[in-house]
Amino acid sequence: MEWEDGHEGKIGLTLANGLNEHLDIGYDIAKQQLFIDRVEAGKKDFSDQFAGMHVAPLVLENELALRIFIDWSSVEVFAEEGKVVMTETVFQNEN
Repeated sequence: MEWEDGHEGKIGLTLANGLNEHLDIGYDIAKQQLFIDRVEAGKKDFSDQFAGMHVAPLVLENELALRIFIDWSSVEVFAEEGKVVMTETVFQNEN
């Protein structure tokens, strides 16, 4: 996925299922942070530290380019050809 300059706020995508569980992947332009938000991504009651928005600093040199790999229980995001990498697990109640 690639986004060109000219956006404000946050840009990204949402992965969702029929139960309205969703995982948000994106970039906060003002904070210059890549993020994965799994607060509403499914099962989380097993740990009070599991759910949340996880961030990584990322200063863009060009447009934002993400390579995203998704399987049934995890997502890996590679930004700027691996300059920043984030991996998260999810435990959704429905595919």
